[in-house]
Amino acid sequence: MSRSIEDILHENAVLKTKLWATRKKQHVTSYFILVDTKIKPRSSDELQRAKEYCDWYMQEFQRELGRLITFNKEGHSWTSDYIDEVSVKYVIELGEGKLKKDGTKGKSGGTVHIHIYVIIKHKSNITLFWEALKGFFKPRILHDFGIESCFVSKPRLVSPNFIEEYMEKSFAKPKWNTIIN
Repeated sequence: MSRSIEDILHENAVLKTKLWATRKKQHVTSYFILVDTKIKPRSSDELQRAKEYCDWYMQEFQRELGRLITFNKEGHSWTSDYIDEVSVKYVIELGEGKLKKDGTKGKSGGTVHIHIYVIIKHKSNITLFWEALKGFFKPRILHDFGIESCFVSKPRLVSPNFIEEYMEKSFAKPKWNTIIN
């Protein structure tokens, strides 16, 4: 019985994946996440309060990250056997919103949002699911601000240089806050 080239390539890819998952070598997984709280502060005091809450959310996020990550290999868990280091970098910004063609601000924008960069050094096969992120951020923002429509992006796997370029899109150097576990 002859096998097609597609079957052989598929079998090879499966074997490579299984081999990768059995190695104990360290991997680095980097995620980029955007959380738009939809909070529109009307004063500098409201903006400061929103930023303080976002700082608190990020401290909680760091502590809860082990519960939010899914291990795709049986028996692996959030221990030093499989997780070497975790760092969470984030920037809290007040968005300017998109400009209309005439240069004036549109209806969108002016909301407090968080750019989050998660770097995990690990010896396992892990996933950060969007549902887990929404389950973390949405109830907190609803409870603290009464906003149901906050936006939580799907986590994007990214390379480190992407984050630097993306965050400098407005020609301003962002002030990163870092939490290292």
